[in-house]
Amino acid sequence: AEVRRATEARESAIAWTAQAYESIVAANDLLATLQAIETGQRGYLLTGDASFRTPYDTGRRALPGLLSRLRTQAEADPAQARAVEEIASLAENRIAKLDRGVALLEAGRKDAAIALIQTGEGRRTMEAVKGGIDAFKTTEWRILAERRAAAEQAARETVAVANGALAVGIILVFAAVIVGFSALRAANGSRPAARVSAPA
Repeated sequence: AEVRRATEARESAIAWTAQAYESIVAANDLLATLQAIETGQRGYLLTGDASFRTPYDTGRRALPGLLSRLRTQAEADPAQARAVEEIASLAENRIAKLDRGVALLEAGRKDAAIALIQTGEGRRTMEAVKGGIDAFKTTEWRILAERRAAAEQAARETVAVANGALAVGIILVFAAVIVGFSALRAANGSRPAARVSAPA
């Protein structure tokens, strides 16, 4: 029973470690996609070349799934779930501004679209997004360190319990051997001594 409990604790800690890694990867993917969307939008505004829209369009399609994935990864931790909602709100605000710039360009108002970039509001929003993601990842790294320590401790406990069980088994076997040997000696000692005939 002790071995089973120690093994289950170790497996649980390993699962939580994997969860933390997945959360960090999801946060990195979200930030990279937002940056690609922003880069594609700016290239499109500055050149008017539709080929620059590819990262923007691809990222816009991927964004809802990425946000959903990050929410799923964080849902077990209320504090992290709240952090994700703040990141999502900032990201959606940034996307709305990027969409506005594209709409202005396609309405023939390139100067207004460029002016929107020059306000610096988009840069400040992206800095807030990065800050939120960095804080989220810092917390996940801390959780990951705690879970790895828990996994290592559980592994040590599993080995200790297994070794303890092995030691007990060895002691019992050794005790059984001693008892058997003692019984054998006692049996031999109880036999009548063989008579030795005197020479004729």
